[in-house]
Amino acid sequence: MTLDLELKRSKNSSSRRYEKLVKLFNPEGVAVVGVSLEDGKKLGNRIMRNIIDSGYSNGLYPVNPKSEEDCHLHGHKIYQNLEEIEENVDVAVVSVPRKAVPSVVEDCGSKDVDFAVVIASGFEESDKQGIELIKDITERAEDDEVTILGPNVLGYVDTDTPINASFSPEFPRQGDLAFLSQSGALGSGVMEKSRSLDIGLSKFVSLGNKSMLDETDFLEYLKDDESSNYVMMYLEEITRGREFIEAAKKLSKKKPVLAIKSARTNSGRLAASSHTGSLGSEDNVVEAAMREAGIIRVNDTHELLNTVQLLKKQPLPEGRNLLVVTNAGGEGVMASDACETSSLRLVELKKEIRQRLREKLPEGVSLENPVDVRGDACAERYERVIEEGIEDVNVDSILVLMTRQSGTDPWAIKDRITELERKSDKPILASFFGDGEVDEVVSEIEAGGIPHFSTISSAITSLEKVLRYANWKEGTKENSSLKIDYETPSLAKGEVGGKEALKIMDSWGIATVENMVVSTPTEAENIAEEVDGEVVMKLESSELSHKSDIDGVKTNVPKERVPEVFRKLERTGKEKGLNDLGVSIQPQLDAEREIIVGGFKHDNFGPLVRVGLGGKYTEVFQDFSTRLAPVDNEEALKMVEETDYASVILNGKRNKDPVNFEILAETIAKISEVLASERRIEELEINPLLFRNKNPVAVDARIRLSNL
Repeated sequence: MTLDLELKRSKNSSSRRYEKLVKLFNPEGVAVVGVSLEDGKKLGNRIMRNIIDSGYSNGLYPVNPKSEEDCHLHGHKIYQNLEEIEENVDVAVVSVPRKAVPSVVEDCGSKDVDFAVVIASGFEESDKQGIELIKDITERAEDDEVTILGPNVLGYVDTDTPINASFSPEFPRQGDLAFLSQSGALGSGVMEKSRSLDIGLSKFVSLGNKSMLDETDFLEYLKDDESSNYVMMYLEEITRGREFIEAAKKLSKKKPVLAIKSARTNSGRLAASSHTGSLGSEDNVVEAAMREAGIIRVNDTHELLNTVQLLKKQPLPEGRNLLVVTNAGGEGVMASDACETSSLRLVELKKEIRQRLREKLPEGVSLENPVDVRGDACAERYERVIEEGIEDVNVDSILVLMTRQSGTDPWAIKDRITELERKSDKPILASFFGDGEVDEVVSEIEAGGIPHFSTISSAITSLEKVLRYANWKEGTKENSSLKIDYETPSLAKGEVGGKEALKIMDSWGIATVENMVVSTPTEAENIAEEVDGEVVMKLESSELSHKSDIDGVKTNVPKERVPEVFRKLERTGKEKGLNDLGVSIQPQLDAEREIIVGGFKHDNFGPLVRVGLGGKYTEVFQDFSTRLAPVDNEEALKMVEETDYASVILNGKRNKDPVNFEILAETIAKISEVLASERRIEELEINPLLFRNKNPVAVDARIRLSNL
């Protein structure tokens, strides 16, 4: 929420709300508060009409304080207030001006109404008065055990009950897909589009300002809702990050969850002293959180509906090997380009399969993948290649492309691939390009159970996202934490860096570089003589976060230059006004493989761990992977693999051997365990983490603590 106030939710109140949600979707009685006696186009009247037209058959009670003894609306008696209604009312749809909402919420409490669905807008998104109003109605609702959906909502829909308690003109076709939306207008548009795409919905919920009920409450409910097998969401912000992820993870194990999370550019942390903290933008954190929960994140409604169709119509892919069949070389090239920038791979058909196809297909047909059956291809050519693709154990998915050309019969091709799809246990997708008759064929393809995509790139994108979900579902498990013994600094608040931070790392069982701090040029010279080879010299001060920012790090220093470099560093520190100055001396390690390992505490999602390219260019390249902490060794390795540059240098280049990934993973896991266990740590990083004889060694570190 964007409110300054924090509306806290206890576990007990959340549990009570969950149990009551059954009544929201299956109410014995519904009151519409705020109907008009004169204007049939008023919001309350439209909601009444929608409830009636949806087929809702239980008690329905319009309310208007100005009604007279024998006033009716659409055959239903109009009551002056909720207390007049003798029958049970589970839900009150509140369609009154915002200033009247508090008193209606109180009336709901007096009548023992479980839910107030507040349509009215002008609350937290409006002005200070609106913020005070939302606080007021929430406190009244809590006191009277009324649960608010909203305010500022479109309403909600359940096609199973059925009920359309919203002002959306569209009542969706009944199906098994639930949709939660923070935008009412977008929700209405998706309901309308779903009908044209022949996608059925089980439930639609407009979340609005989320004063009491939020997305987490509904995710918990939908886990056991038998009418919903798929869940879609549109969210602009996530209210209870950590609880949201736990609820979504439990749900994703049973049912696919897809989400659009907008407002990608909003920064989640404006001030941070470490690289890991300063790189913690809201979208990076949300991406990590959704990955953790197995949520399929999509960019827009087009991608959302494309991907859900693929999930509903086809089995999950077992791997990333894709076979593309096309009658146009250009489309094949575009498919290759799309795969190149994705995790999918154009697999080479087995040798014996290529041999069989040579015997069945005309000379000149390319058997490279994409398989180009040529522009004059008949349906039989498509059939032969797809049949072999289904039989080939190396093929995981098949994408069928077609452009309308002379001699091409799209109807015949449609018939063949539809028949083959019924026999296949692999996902089959299609993208037919053309107009007129091709549009009719596409409708038949979709009706036959094969998802159709308007572009090749959209097909590849949706398939990749579904594959990622399949891999998550197959590999998801509870992380086994290390439960290491450690002590945090005995500081109430503040930062620990340099030699002190390295001592702490060493106490946690993380290998650290030999680090000697000196205060005079002579001491520096004597210590350097004991080190083999050249040394690294660093300015030490409790007031200094990033040494390289003020040229406070000197590498590859020969022994004869140590006193001179000491004086330069000392002068730099004094010019910057730093106190408690010192200079540390370390042996020079291999700096070609610098990475960063650290993490930070996010206000909403809690502790996160991060690994990526280290050194002074960390923020320039922003090559990192993030997870919710803690992670185990296996997940830590996956994080390393996800990086673009760091993974390359760690695997070895310029005749270097790969690093010891086992110890590296253990180091990452240890840091994640500390981040998850110690509430006082706001930020923590090892930067850089270098490698000695392939093993990771912490060279510099920083810890920032809060005062709890």
